Amino acid sequence: MSASPEPQQQSTLPQEQTDQHVTQQHMTQQNILPPWLYPACFWIALPVLLLGVLLPVAAPWSIWYMLAVPAVAALVVVLTQWQKDRRVSLSALVALLGLGLVVLVKGWLS
Repeated sequence: MSASPEPQQQSTLPQEQTDQHVTQQHMTQQNILPPWLYPACFWIALPVLLLGVLLPVAAPWSIWYMLAVPAVAALVVVLTQWQKDRRVSLSALVALLGLGLVVLVKGWLS
């Protein structure tokens, strides 16, 4: 008894529509974050880090700035993507809450 192979089903959509449908299903980072966010943070980070290297008194501020960049990005995702993609927004919110919990526990331990 040999089973006959099932014929492969062909998509009824043209290739262009199929590609567009797949693209709409999977959002990329470029669709979630504003394109200006990380370049702006990078160009601000350069003088802040230089100041932290040249003036040791400013080093803690440089470190806090570098820690704040991903938190600001997560906050932007929460605020801008809540209506478009709730899963991404909730993930960013959980990351922010986790960061807040780390800061809170660190404060208790100090």
